[in-house]
Amino acid sequence: MRMKSLRIASVLSIAALAAGGSRVALAAPFSAKTKPTPVSAAAPMPTTAPLSETQRILQVLNRLGYGPRPGDVARVKQKGLAAYLNQQLAPEDQDDRAVEAKLAALPTLRQGQTALSSGYDRWQKEASRLERLSKALRTALAEKDKTKTGTVTLAPAAAPMMNRMEDNSDEESMASMTSVAAMAPAAMSTTGDAPLPATAERLSAAASRVDRTTQEAELQRYQQEAQRARREADKTFNAANAQLAAARIIRAVESERQLQEVLVDFWSNHFNIDRHKGDSRYYLLSYDRDTIRPFVLGRFRDLLGATAKSPAMLIYLDNAQSSAPPIVRPGRPLPRGGLNENYAREIMELHTLGVDSSGGGYTQKDVTEVARCLTGWTVDRPSGTFRFDARRHDTGAKVVLGQRIAAGGGIEDGEAVLDLLASRPATMRHVSYQLCQRLVADEPPAALVDKCVETWERTGGNLRSVVRTIVTSPEFYAPAAYKSKYKSPLEFVVSAIRAQNGTISLLGARESRSPADPSERAKPVLNQVSLLGQGFYQFQAPIGYPEDSRKWRSAGSVIGRLNAALGLSTGRVGGVLLPAPETLAGGEVAGPDTPLVERLISACVNNDLSPRTRAALLRQFGENASDAPKTPQEKRREAQQIMTLLIGSPDFQNR
Repeated sequence: MRMKSLRIASVLSIAALAAGGSRVALAAPFSAKTKPTPVSAAAPMPTTAPLSETQRILQVLNRLGYGPRPGDVARVKQKGLAAYLNQQLAPEDQDDRAVEAKLAALPTLRQGQTALSSGYDRWQKEASRLERLSKALRTALAEKDKTKTGTVTLAPAAAPMMNRMEDNSDEESMASMTSVAAMAPAAMSTTGDAPLPATAERLSAAASRVDRTTQEAELQRYQQEAQRARREADKTFNAANAQLAAARIIRAVESERQLQEVLVDFWSNHFNIDRHKGDSRYYLLSYDRDTIRPFVLGRFRDLLGATAKSPAMLIYLDNAQSSAPPIVRPGRPLPRGGLNENYAREIMELHTLGVDSSGGGYTQKDVTEVARCLTGWTVDRPSGTFRFDARRHDTGAKVVLGQRIAAGGGIEDGEAVLDLLASRPATMRHVSYQLCQRLVADEPPAALVDKCVETWERTGGNLRSVVRTIVTSPEFYAPAAYKSKYKSPLEFVVSAIRAQNGTISLLGARESRSPADPSERAKPVLNQVSLLGQGFYQFQAPIGYPEDSRKWRSAGSVIGRLNAALGLSTGRVGGVLLPAPETLAGGEVAGPDTPLVERLISACVNNDLSPRTRAALLRQFGENASDAPKTPQEKRREAQQIMTLLIGSPDFQNR
């Protein structure tokens, strides 16, 4: 087996070199529910494309989904490619109950933003109350010391909590503050409004009835309980975000609505959010569920409006704090607040017109005017929802891209800006280019982008129709587009699991019961994607992760992916359930007498390998291999080695 391991390492090295040198890329409005004319089984599909039938199906499965499972190509052949496309373009009509049943184990997914925000707010208020009591008690103790010594010495902050506090229910925790505070009920009820000295005086009187050791123990207790309350507040959204991430990876791996999941990823990236910016992490669940997902095949204007009113976006790009310039009065302190142009700039540069788009033609003055139109678009923190604050809105006249917006307006000023941006030809071209870049080629053909713009104009920005234009075009099936894009980390990991007919388990380690939070089981897969460079909502800049797949390619990425391939093919990534690899079937090559390597090449990658990779695998594992497996254990090990090489090959890493 030592010689076998050495030969495997040799093949991996060859695969790594090949991956580094593999080819790169080419050069009346509808409502959200309106469906395009179905794809015909005959004429509309390209008839002159030189790709074989299997290659055309693989192009669809790799671009409109996260890659085929064993047997998928045969199923699409039986159904017909046109019928499969129609099915993917109408995901709301597609049965996905198996995935939805699995996601039922993640209850936070169904919690409304208001419920999540109110629970968080309750714990934060409790923490603030306890911190005020702690500060007041320290002041009280300092006053006592001053009386004794004539100098003020604040009581030291309590030592860090050495032991984890026992978990209590919400009610138990919030009712646990007795002792000194119970002796001074007025302090408990007025600390939010009363000046600190008054609160300290009440606590001082109560504290005088107990010895100093008890006083300091009580101070430490306040601080510990405040820390716990802060942790409980964060738990609310930590659980929500963990379950959201688990749901995203489960849907990508297992959902029948593959195109929908690809588009959710695309639009989430187009309207990027960094979870580490401010409080935006508290709104990610709603952002995915309520802002992005419902509109990926609807009207672009509706999607743009949903993101503009999303608390996650308003906080991430600072529009929640933007207001009309404050009035400066002589002799008075400078007022707080004012205009923030961050969101106005990004909505024009990234979300709509594009900085490089022909005909965009916006100026810094336009950015300022758009920011003025969007003043007052903010977040209602207690409910966690959008709120328009008329008091903060700039009611003066504005001129955006040459269009005058009259003075005296309110929220309609911002709506007018969204209407204007969504209907501009530069927006149609910029967004169409990016969709083509994701679905077709890193440098999409200009003729295809033109077709998308024409469809956009004709349908009023119906995204389902624009996507249909792409996936039924000759350019989509052109040989130059086939296998021309390098998979992103998410695409690589998910397609590797799908190629092995794997699933994500939410059960416990013994597969007999669920852990306290089933989303924990999906963390190893998500961590693998993060290690390869694509953390969930973790790209700091508004531009999002690159759609130009060439930017994912590097020497470091090749090594990381080979390591990931080893883990994903040998069952070392927790939460991933894989069938025995030697039993995989579904390809065109089958039969007990067929060598294992040929059966796996057929079932898992549909014989879609370069001659060089195929020759290397057959030389290593073909019929004439000198150390062919004899026992079931050896056969299992060899099947895993074959899968490692298949997943790690440049052929698999391109789509």
